[in-house]
Amino acid sequence: MNQTIPNKTDTLIEMIAAMARLDFSQRVKTELSDDPMDVLAYGLNMLSEELEHKVDEKKRLEEINENLERFSFTVAHDLKSPILASNGLIDFMQDEIEENGQIPTSSLKEYLGILKDANTQISKLINGILQYSRLENDRMEMSFISLSDLCWEVSKSYQSNDSVSIEYAHDLPKVFHNETALSQVFRNLITNSIKYSDKEFCKIQIEYREFDSHHQIAVIDNGPGLKDNEKKIIFNLFENLRNASYESTGVGLAIVEKIVSKSGGRIWVEDIEPTGAKFVFTIPKTTI
Repeated sequence: MNQTIPNKTDTLIEMIAAMARLDFSQRVKTELSDDPMDVLAYGLNMLSEELEHKVDEKKRLEEINENLERFSFTVAHDLKSPILASNGLIDFMQDEIEENGQIPTSSLKEYLGILKDANTQISKLINGILQYSRLENDRMEMSFISLSDLCWEVSKSYQSNDSVSIEYAHDLPKVFHNETALSQVFRNLITNSIKYSDKEFCKIQIEYREFDSHHQIAVIDNGPGLKDNEKKIIFNLFENLRNASYESTGVGLAIVEKIVSKSGGRIWVEDIEPTGAKFVFTIPKTTI
Protein backbone atom coordinates (compact mmCIF):
# COMPACT_ATOMS: atom_id res chain seq x y z
CA MET A 1 0.00 0.00 0.00
CA ASN A 2 1.51 3.30 -1.08
CA GLN A 3 1.83 6.03 1.50
CA THR A 4 1.82 9.68 0.51
CA ILE A 5 4.96 11.42 1.72
CA PRO A 6 4.07 14.98 2.76
CA ASN A 7 5.96 17.64 0.84
CA LYS A 8 7.62 20.59 2.45
CA THR A 9 4.67 22.89 1.75
CA ASP A 10 2.28 20.58 3.62
CA THR A 11 4.73 20.29 6.49
CA LEU A 12 5.05 24.07 6.72
CA ILE A 13 1.28 24.46 6.73
CA GLU A 14 1.00 21.90 9.54
CA MET A 15 3.69 23.74 11.52
CA ILE A 16 1.95 27.11 11.07
CA ALA A 17 -1.34 25.55 12.18
CA ALA A 18 0.40 24.15 15.26
CA MET A 19 1.87 27.55 16.06
CA ALA A 20 -1.61 29.05 15.77
CA ARG A 21 -2.66 26.54 18.46
CA LEU A 22 0.28 27.80 20.59
CA ASP A 23 2.17 24.55 20.00
CA PHE A 24 5.75 25.59 19.28
CA SER A 25 7.36 22.17 19.53
CA GLN A 26 7.33 21.29 15.82
CA ARG A 27 10.29 21.80 13.49
CA VAL A 28 10.71 21.44 9.73
CA LYS A 29 13.75 19.73 8.27
CA THR A 30 15.65 22.20 6.11
CA GLU A 31 18.67 22.29 3.86
CA LEU A 32 21.21 25.05 3.44
CA SER A 33 20.04 26.54 0.17
CA ASP A 34 18.56 29.68 -1.36
CA ASP A 35 15.32 27.89 -2.07
CA PRO A 36 12.46 30.12 -0.76
CA MET A 37 10.83 27.16 1.00
CA ASP A 38 14.05 26.33 2.84
CA VAL A 39 14.52 29.97 3.82
CA LEU A 40 10.91 30.12 5.07
CA ALA A 41 11.27 26.84 6.96
CA TYR A 42 14.51 28.02 8.57
CA GLY A 43 12.87 31.27 9.68
CA LEU A 44 9.83 29.44 11.08
CA ASN A 45 12.08 27.05 12.98
CA MET A 46 13.92 29.94 14.58
CA LEU A 47 10.65 31.70 15.43
CA SER A 48 9.09 28.54 16.86
CA GLU A 49 12.18 27.82 18.95
CA GLU A 50 12.19 31.37 20.33
CA LEU A 51 8.47 31.24 21.13
CA GLU A 52 8.85 27.86 22.82
CA HIS A 53 11.60 29.36 24.97
CA LYS A 54 9.34 32.30 25.84
CA VAL A 55 6.52 29.94 26.83
CA ASP A 56 8.88 27.98 29.08
CA GLU A 57 10.11 31.22 30.60
CA LYS A 58 6.52 32.34 31.17
CA LYS A 59 5.74 29.08 32.97
CA ARG A 60 8.81 29.54 35.15
CA LEU A 61 7.78 33.10 36.01
CA GLU A 62 4.26 31.91 36.82
CA GLU A 63 5.75 29.33 39.17
CA ILE A 64 7.88 32.03 40.83
CA ASN A 65 4.82 34.27 41.20
CA GLU A 66 2.87 31.41 42.73
CA ASN A 67 5.71 30.84 45.20
CA LEU A 68 5.73 34.56 46.01
CA GLU A 69 2.02 34.34 46.82
CA ARG A 70 2.75 31.45 49.15
CA PHE A 71 5.58 33.48 50.65
CA SER A 72 3.24 36.39 51.41
CA PHE A 73 0.86 33.97 53.13
CA THR A 74 3.73 32.59 55.17
CA VAL A 75 4.85 36.06 56.23
CA ALA A 76 1.29 36.76 57.36
CA HIS A 77 0.92 33.48 59.24
CA ASP A 78 4.11 31.58 60.07
CA LEU A 79 6.19 34.65 60.86
CA LYS A 80 3.32 36.44 62.55
CA SER A 81 2.72 33.69 65.13
CA PRO A 82 6.15 33.63 66.83
CA ILE A 83 6.44 37.42 66.61
CA LEU A 84 3.07 37.88 68.34
CA ALA A 85 4.05 35.31 70.96
CA SER A 86 7.31 37.17 71.60
CA ASN A 87 5.56 40.53 71.87
CA GLY A 88 2.94 39.11 74.20
CA LEU A 89 5.59 37.61 76.44
CA ILE A 90 7.55 40.87 76.52
CA ASP A 91 4.39 42.74 77.54
CA PHE A 92 3.80 40.20 80.29
CA MET A 93 7.38 40.62 81.56
CA GLN A 94 7.00 44.40 81.56
CA ASP A 95 3.79 44.09 83.61
CA GLU A 96 5.56 41.87 86.15
CA ILE A 97 8.39 44.36 86.50
CA GLU A 98 5.96 47.24 87.00
CA GLU A 99 3.99 45.28 89.64
CA ASN A 100 6.82 43.54 91.52
CA GLY A 101 9.89 45.52 90.59
CA GLN A 102 11.59 42.39 89.22
CA ILE A 103 11.02 39.01 87.60
CA PRO A 104 11.81 35.85 89.61
CA THR A 105 14.94 34.09 88.31
CA SER A 106 13.08 30.84 87.58
CA SER A 107 10.41 32.68 85.58
CA LEU A 108 13.00 34.75 83.75
CA LYS A 109 14.79 31.62 82.52
CA GLU A 110 11.49 30.22 81.25
CA TYR A 111 10.59 33.46 79.47
CA LEU A 112 14.01 33.72 77.82
CA GLY A 113 13.71 30.11 76.64
CA ILE A 114 10.36 30.84 74.98
CA LEU A 115 11.77 33.95 73.31
CA LYS A 116 14.78 32.04 72.06
CA ASP A 117 12.59 29.28 70.58
CA ALA A 118 10.45 31.86 68.78
CA ASN A 119 13.49 33.61 67.32
CA THR A 120 15.02 30.27 66.28
CA GLN A 121 11.83 29.38 64.39
CA ILE A 122 11.91 32.72 62.57
CA SER A 123 15.59 32.21 61.67
CA LYS A 124 14.88 28.72 60.31
CA LEU A 125 12.11 30.04 58.12
CA ILE A 126 14.18 32.93 56.77
CA ASN A 127 17.17 30.66 56.06
CA GLY A 128 14.90 28.21 54.27
CA ILE A 129 13.44 30.96 52.13
CA LEU A 130 16.94 32.18 51.21
CA GLN A 131 18.06 28.65 50.28
CA TYR A 132 15.01 28.15 48.08
CA SER A 133 15.35 31.53 46.36
CA ARG A 134 19.02 30.87 45.53
CA LEU A 135 18.00 27.74 43.63
CA GLU A 136 15.98 29.88 41.23
CA ASN A 137 19.07 31.66 39.92
CA ASP A 138 22.13 29.62 40.81
CA ARG A 139 23.60 27.29 38.21
CA MET A 140 24.56 23.91 39.66
CA GLU A 141 28.08 22.76 38.80
CA MET A 142 27.79 19.07 37.91
CA SER A 143 30.33 16.25 38.23
CA PHE A 144 30.46 12.48 38.69
CA ILE A 145 30.09 11.57 42.36
CA SER A 146 29.94 8.25 44.19
CA LEU A 147 26.54 7.53 45.73
CA SER A 148 28.12 5.16 48.24
CA ASP A 149 30.60 7.80 49.43
CA LEU A 150 27.84 10.41 49.60
CA CYS A 151 25.56 8.11 51.65
CA TRP A 152 28.44 7.42 54.02
CA GLU A 153 29.16 11.13 54.49
CA VAL A 154 25.50 11.94 55.11
CA SER A 155 24.89 9.00 57.48
CA LYS A 156 27.86 10.05 59.66
CA SER A 157 25.83 13.06 60.82
CA TYR A 158 23.27 10.75 62.44
CA GLN A 159 25.59 8.16 64.02
CA SER A 160 25.31 9.75 67.46
CA ASN A 161 21.51 9.27 67.45
CA ASP A 162 20.92 5.84 69.01
CA SER A 163 17.28 5.83 67.95
CA VAL A 164 18.08 6.10 64.21
CA SER A 165 19.59 3.63 61.76
CA ILE A 166 20.42 4.31 58.10
CA GLU A 167 21.05 1.38 55.76
CA TYR A 168 22.35 1.51 52.18
CA ALA A 169 24.32 -0.66 49.76
CA HIS A 170 28.08 -0.01 49.67
CA ASP A 171 28.49 -0.70 45.94
CA LEU A 172 26.32 2.08 44.57
CA PRO A 173 27.39 3.64 41.24
CA LYS A 174 28.50 7.13 40.37
CA VAL A 175 25.95 9.68 39.22
CA PHE A 176 26.27 13.01 37.44
CA HIS A 177 25.04 15.71 39.79
CA ASN A 178 26.04 18.58 42.04
CA GLU A 179 27.52 17.04 45.19
CA THR A 180 26.36 19.74 47.61
CA ALA A 181 22.82 19.80 46.19
CA LEU A 182 22.47 16.01 46.18
CA SER A 183 23.78 15.86 49.74
CA GLN A 184 21.11 18.37 50.68
CA VAL A 185 18.43 16.17 49.09
CA PHE A 186 19.50 13.18 51.20
CA ARG A 187 19.84 15.21 54.40
CA ASN A 188 16.45 16.87 54.03
CA LEU A 189 14.67 13.59 53.29
CA ILE A 190 16.39 11.78 56.18
CA THR A 191 15.75 14.67 58.58
CA ASN A 192 12.11 14.71 57.50
CA SER A 193 11.77 10.98 58.27
CA ILE A 194 13.32 11.43 61.71
CA LYS A 195 11.26 14.52 62.52
CA TYR A 196 7.93 12.85 61.82
CA SER A 197 8.79 9.38 63.12
CA ASP A 198 6.21 7.91 65.47
CA LYS A 199 8.38 4.93 66.46
CA GLU A 200 10.91 4.53 69.28
CA PHE A 201 13.43 3.43 66.65
CA CYS A 202 13.48 5.23 63.29
CA LYS A 203 14.69 2.87 60.57
CA ILE A 204 15.72 4.47 57.26
CA GLN A 205 16.75 2.56 54.16
CA ILE A 206 18.27 4.05 51.01
CA GLU A 207 17.30 1.97 47.98
CA TYR A 208 18.77 2.16 44.47
CA ARG A 209 17.49 0.94 41.11
CA GLU A 210 18.98 1.46 37.65
CA PHE A 211 17.03 2.12 34.48
CA ASP A 212 18.12 2.74 30.89
CA SER A 213 17.60 6.50 31.08
CA HIS A 214 17.98 7.28 34.76
CA HIS A 215 19.00 6.30 38.28
CA GLN A 216 16.20 5.87 40.80
CA ILE A 217 16.84 6.43 44.50
CA ALA A 218 14.41 5.99 47.37
CA VAL A 219 14.57 7.02 51.02
CA ILE A 220 12.30 4.65 52.95
CA ASP A 221 11.23 5.01 56.59
CA ASN A 222 9.04 3.15 59.06
CA GLY A 223 7.09 6.23 60.14
CA PRO A 224 3.37 7.01 60.03
CA GLY A 225 3.22 7.41 56.25
CA LEU A 226 1.14 9.99 54.41
CA LYS A 227 -2.50 10.43 53.56
CA ASP A 228 -3.49 10.68 49.89
CA ASN A 229 -4.32 14.39 50.17
CA GLU A 230 -0.95 15.05 51.85
CA LYS A 231 0.95 13.44 48.96
CA LYS A 232 -0.43 16.07 46.59
CA ILE A 233 0.85 19.06 48.56
CA ILE A 234 3.87 17.81 50.50
CA PHE A 235 6.40 19.38 48.10
CA ASN A 236 4.63 22.74 47.99
CA LEU A 237 6.61 25.66 49.33
CA PHE A 238 5.89 26.46 53.01
CA GLU A 239 3.53 23.48 53.38
CA ASN A 240 3.76 22.08 56.90
CA LEU A 241 1.54 19.00 57.01
CA ARG A 242 1.54 18.46 60.74
CA ASN A 243 1.47 21.17 63.38
CA ALA A 244 3.64 23.77 65.03
CA SER A 245 4.98 21.30 67.62
CA TYR A 246 7.23 19.85 64.92
CA GLU A 247 8.92 23.23 64.46
CA SER A 248 8.85 22.71 60.70
CA THR A 249 8.91 25.55 58.20
CA GLY A 250 7.75 23.39 55.30
CA VAL A 251 10.62 24.64 53.12
CA GLY A 252 12.86 21.53 53.26
CA LEU A 253 10.86 19.27 50.95
CA ALA A 254 10.22 22.17 48.55
CA ILE A 255 14.01 22.59 48.30
CA VAL A 256 14.35 18.86 47.61
CA GLU A 257 11.77 19.05 44.82
CA LYS A 258 13.45 22.12 43.33
CA ILE A 259 16.90 20.48 43.27
CA VAL A 260 15.58 17.27 41.74
CA SER A 261 13.53 19.01 39.03
CA LYS A 262 16.33 21.48 38.22
CA SER A 263 18.62 18.56 37.37
CA GLY A 264 15.99 17.00 35.09
CA GLY A 265 14.64 14.43 37.55
CA ARG A 266 11.33 14.01 39.31
CA ILE A 267 10.25 13.08 42.84
CA TRP A 268 7.17 11.46 44.37
CA VAL A 269 6.13 9.64 47.53
CA GLU A 270 4.68 6.15 48.00
CA ASP A 271 3.23 4.18 50.92
CA ILE A 272 5.06 1.31 52.58
CA GLU A 273 3.27 -1.65 54.15
CA PRO A 274 2.46 -2.01 56.97
CA THR A 275 3.56 1.53 57.75
CA GLY A 276 5.99 4.12 56.48
CA ALA A 277 6.75 6.39 53.53
CA LYS A 278 8.97 5.99 50.49
CA PHE A 279 10.34 9.16 48.91
CA VAL A 280 11.51 8.32 45.39
CA PHE A 281 13.52 10.58 43.10
CA THR A 282 15.33 10.16 39.79
CA ILE A 283 18.64 11.38 38.37
CA PRO A 284 18.96 11.38 34.55
CA LYS A 285 21.92 9.49 33.13
CA THR A 286 24.43 11.40 31.05
CA THR A 287 26.85 10.47 28.29
CA ILE A 288 29.41 13.10 29.32
